[in-house]
Amino acid sequence: MADIDIERRSSHGLLWSILGLAALGLLLFWLLRGSHRERVSMVEAPATEPVPTAPANVERTSTAPAASAAVQQYQRQCGQAPTSITGTESQYTARCLGLLTSAIESSTGTTQIGSIRSHLDGVRSAATQLGTTTDLNAQSKHTKEAFEKIAGAFETLNPTGTNREVAGQLSGIASSMSADQPLSAQGEKIQQFFSQAGGMLDLMPVGL
Repeated sequence: MADIDIERRSSHGLLWSILGLAALGLLLFWLLRGSHRERVSMVEAPATEPVPTAPANVERTSTAPAASAAVQQYQRQCGQAPTSITGTESQYTARCLGLLTSAIESSTGTTQIGSIRSHLDGVRSAATQLGTTTDLNAQSKHTKEAFEKIAGAFETLNPTGTNREVAGQLSGIASSMSADQPLSAQGEKIQQFFSQAGGMLDLMPVGL
């Protein structure tokens, strides 16, 4: 009877294959788990960001007092360069002087209105005469007087600081007005004065 040699296979190769597959599985699991975390963090990160706070000056702006109706009316009709002027230069100037006087009064508190009362009364008197006289030189004279009293009122209300300097510019325009030239020849100065006065009103809080 012939001998049959039976050669037993080594189990080492199979063991290494199993270990290799296990290591590969662990590696894939680790990689997939890491990418999942990255996706979650990318999606959830914006929700954890703090909501930006509003600027500090928003509340101050919303609670700032609005300009009075008299100031708004003056700014609409005289504070900006008009596209057209209704009536003559003297009528326009007299009307704007009346509106400006009312706007200043509405922006001045009771504790200070007495200090500029004589100025405002003088402006009203000059505006009335300006609107009734037909003498061209008299119109220029009354306008110059009214401008000087308006500038004096602003300087009294603003004795120091930047507002005082702006009020001084009004005084300069008033001084440059000529009583010997008709208002039609000084239209640019008149509009500059009213525009500058509108800027002063914007610097004055309601009820100063």
